Amino acid sequence: MNDKQYESYVERFKSIFYVPPSIHLYALHGNHDVNFHYQMHPHLIDRFNRAFNTSGVRLIREKKTTAEGVERTVSFVSINSMALERDGCRLCNEAEVSIKSIGDRLNKSKSRGVYSQPILLQHFPTFRKSDEECFEKSPVTEQLREKWDTLSYDSTQFIAKTLEPRAYFSGHSHHYCHLKNSVGADEFTVASFNWRNLNHPSFLLAIFTPKEFSTSKCDLPRESTVIAFYVIGCLLSLVFTIVNFNFLRFLRRFKRNDF
Repeated sequence: MNDKQYESYVERFKSIFYVPPSIHLYALHGNHDVNFHYQMHPHLIDRFNRAFNTSGVRLIREKKTTAEGVERTVSFVSINSMALERDGCRLCNEAEVSIKSIGDRLNKSKSRGVYSQPILLQHFPTFRKSDEECFEKSPVTEQLREKWDTLSYDSTQFIAKTLEPRAYFSGHSHHYCHLKNSVGADEFTVASFNWRNLNHPSFLLAIFTPKEFSTSKCDLPRESTVIAFYVIGCLLSLVFTIVNFNFLRFLRRFKRNDF
C-alpha cells in the first residue's frame, strides 16, 4: 500500500489497541508489516519504525521501584524476524550487529549486579519441526518450514548463544503453542486475535519479574459458538413471532365471537 493508505491503517491500529500514556505499547515487525525477507525493503522498515517509534532490534528495560525503594528491572529484546535470514544482506547484517551489541551490554550488566536475563519478543517462532511439539496440541500438524513458518535452526542458535533469553514470545503461526523450544527454554506462540484466521482466537497475559514470569491464556468465544447462538436466537425469535401472531389472531376471533 502507499504511504497514505499505510497511515490510515496505523491510525486504525492505534485506535483499536489504544493504551493511556502511562502504559507502554511495543509493536513488533511482522511479515504483513514489512514483508518476508525476500521482499523486505528499507522504506518499509523505516515506515514501520517511524510509525511505532521502534527499531529492527531493540533492548527494552522496564523499571519499577518497590515500596521499599528497591529498583527492579526486567529486560526484553525485540527483533525483526525477517532480518534473521543470515544471508549477508544489509538489513540482516545490521540486525546481527545490533544483537551482538545488546548481548555485550547484557553481559556487562552482570558485573554491575543489575542483570536481568532477557525475554525475547519476535514475530516468527524459533525453529521447531511442527506444532506436535506443543504441550497444548494445535490443530495444525504439518511440517513447519524453516525461514517461512519459523526461524532457521542456525538463527535460533545464534539468538540463544548471544542473548541467552529465559523465555521466548512469538506469533505468526496463528495458533497458540507452549513448548520447550530447541534450546530448552519456554516459548509461547501467541494465537491470532480474530476469527479470520481460526475458530478459537485468544490472547496472552503475562507477569514478569527480574527472575521469574507467569502466563495465562485467555480464550475468546469460538466463532462456531457465536454463530450457533445467532442461529438459535433467530429460530427462537421466529418461533416467538409465529406463536405470538397466532395467539393475537385467536384473541381477535375470541372477542368477535364473544361479542
